[in-house]
Amino acid sequence: MGSLFPGLPDEIGLECLLRLELKSFHNVRRVCKRWNAILKKPKFYQERKRLKISEQRICMLQKVDGICDRVAVYDLNKNSCKSLPPIPTQINGVWHFHFVKQNLVLIKDVFCDSTRSCVWLYDFRNGGLNWREGAKMPVGLQNGFASAADEHRGLIYVVGGFGDDTFNSPVRSAFVYNVEEDKWDVLPDMNTYLDLLFRCFCGRQVLCNG
Repeated sequence: MGSLFPGLPDEIGLECLLRLELKSFHNVRRVCKRWNAILKKPKFYQERKRLKISEQRICMLQKVDGICDRVAVYDLNKNSCKSLPPIPTQINGVWHFHFVKQNLVLIKDVFCDSTRSCVWLYDFRNGGLNWREGAKMPVGLQNGFASAADEHRGLIYVVGGFGDDTFNSPVRSAFVYNVEEDKWDVLPDMNTYLDLLFRCFCGRQVLCNG
């Protein structure tokens, strides 16, 4: 397959790749198949964290003129803040934020329009390119649910909540979203209903490590 960098041992070449800025990965992955394969591996980002060279960011909804209309990113390493490109949909209301496989994943909660996916993803490795729309949840309407991410496996779990917009119909349903495959699967119903209305105004920011 050849060396990572001509004339350099692979261990030195890997050290060079590890120290690149995350925003450059979109172009770096196009150099060759081997570089692309390395930058896709979870172990590569775990090593960046171990060496304390990963980029840490806090992502949160940003208000403009009193309306939440975009996501702001605060870079803890550079002590700077910027806005991501606008999401091509209204983002008012309650959203769940997760960081999985170097993707910021937003899942709409309260009053999600069932005709749209209500899932949006931003890949920090793409060098500032646009958001992409994710697959629809396998349910017409679901509000007030809880969610949790398994970053290692690239999965997001959505459980409980309400089956209508009146918050009078708690449900036992559970779903799992595979970020890399952009696919939802239905899990077996839980043994009990979960009334999760109390957490509807949480989950509007997340810490990202890349």
